[in-house]
Amino acid sequence: MLRPGQHLGTIVMERPNSRTGSSLRNDLKRLGTLAYHRLESSEDLVGRFHHFRKTGHGDFDHFQKLHDWLFVPITLWPIDIEGLFRTALDRAAAGRPLNKTMILLIDLLPLPPSNRTQRAVSEHEHLVQQSEHATSTIRSNLSSRAIQSFRHSGTLLKPTSM
Repeated sequence: MLRPGQHLGTIVMERPNSRTGSSLRNDLKRLGTLAYHRLESSEDLVGRFHHFRKTGHGDFDHFQKLHDWLFVPITLWPIDIEGLFRTALDRAAAGRPLNKTMILLIDLLPLPPSNRTQRAVSEHEHLVQQSEHATSTIRSNLSSRAIQSFRHSGTLLKPTSM
């Protein structure tokens, strides 16, 4: 419910499962357990956030909400959390506040899914990632065999059924 003088872009929900007190080390460890190379793509964001939270910035609750969503399996993200978080941190580093659109997007983010849902989806993402890697390896090996065959005989191997 809106309080007198408050508009939709300023509603900030309490974060019951927030990782407010999490350490940089624990956050990086947790990020490293997620599929799709999340540590490599978001490690800098976690470091920047931990530095940022020491500044006492007025939009801290919005940044905390993005930080919490960063640890949700990527296939559950309703929007590009990493991109929005990166842009928000860039604005803060430049001394600029979040714009109204960014605030609205963050305010409209629901609470992250339950830990049970996140675990199930995370397991599925790892299985998909492993499957994609195996398929890529098989294709690479088949391509290598075909190229070697062509170099030696001048003809490509005919595909065999699997």
